[in-house]
Amino acid sequence: MKILHTSDWHLGRVLHGQSLIKDQTHMLEQVRAELGKGYDALVVAGDIFDRAVAPAVAMTLLNDFLDDVRGLQVPVVMIPGNHDSMERLSYGASFFEQHGIHIRCGYHRVEPVTVTGSDGLECDVFTMPFVEHALVGEQLEDESVVDKESAVKAVLDRMEPFKRPDVPSILVAHEFIAGAEESESERVFIGGSHVVSASLFNGFTFVALGHLHKHQEAGLSHIYYCGSPLAYSFGEADNKHCLLSVSIDAGKSVTRERIKVHPHRPMSVLADTFDNLIHADKYALQTSHYVSARITDPGYHLNLQATLRERFPFLLEVRLLEVERRLKQTSEREVMRSDDPMAVFNAFIGQFDWEPGSEDWESAQKLYEEAAEAVRKAEVAQ
Repeated sequence: MKILHTSDWHLGRVLHGQSLIKDQTHMLEQVRAELGKGYDALVVAGDIFDRAVAPAVAMTLLNDFLDDVRGLQVPVVMIPGNHDSMERLSYGASFFEQHGIHIRCGYHRVEPVTVTGSDGLECDVFTMPFVEHALVGEQLEDESVVDKESAVKAVLDRMEPFKRPDVPSILVAHEFIAGAEESESERVFIGGSHVVSASLFNGFTFVALGHLHKHQEAGLSHIYYCGSPLAYSFGEADNKHCLLSVSIDAGKSVTRERIKVHPHRPMSVLADTFDNLIHADKYALQTSHYVSARITDPGYHLNLQATLRERFPFLLEVRLLEVERRLKQTSEREVMRSDDPMAVFNAFIGQFDWEPGSEDWESAQKLYEEAAEAVRKAEVAQ
């Protein structure tokens, strides 16, 4: 039995104003090609789309992909993640199921999708969409559901009668397992109420997780995040993005293999002086990448982004590291608490390394006072 595990496609994602639809098309072409090598099922563990109301181009991309996979006669098991709309993703699910595409979006339906491998082995694939505990309590009419952990347990408990002792079982879920490592592009939840214990998932042969974008084991050796197939922030640029090939034998032994995904356009974080970024030969390869330029020079440069974009056409982000460092200093935070607008403005122009009382300093203050007076007059006139 051979399963391809993927998640967190975030179709329709826009990064710093750049649509990633071409990158996602290229990624799905690789998923399609890998499936053609002889898989018994594809599981997609949530965050199919990047937002609840997906753009039309993203919906078309998913439609075309599923149509291709249907032609391969590979069953698909898919769940919504926290970025998806459960109601929208479930549209047409009963029709899709007739064609081997199982989009499971509710908490009531806990019976598994049974997949039969080319070797004749059966495997039961259980599904648990991203758990919102209030919604679970309402749908299951279960008063014992009071938080995330109790909601997950309530859903898993209802699967128990459907488990077959001699048949391997896979759970497809979209959750944050305690101790796992998150990335900066994932949706942040306040506090630890979104985290659940790995021990809840002991009763499965393999747990195919989505939600965290880094490929990793999640607390126990049979629980894995495949990770996102693409980087969705510059903080994820160095992650080894992949698909996960999972093989299960009749003795319920599990083996895993990472399948590398080659991005249409890689992401690069380049930290150096402005002059080196513009002229150094070592950055020639990155001219075709999505680039975050981290300037290490003190102070500012004229026409910074325009000049950098001449060399890096796909520049998406510019950061001034030395300026950021100074802004974090305690003395600056104290000044920013001031009720005096001029004190706040002086803290700002202090980032330019101008000396108080210098010609530049006096000119800046004069311009600020003129602008503030114009604003006051406009407010009085209204």
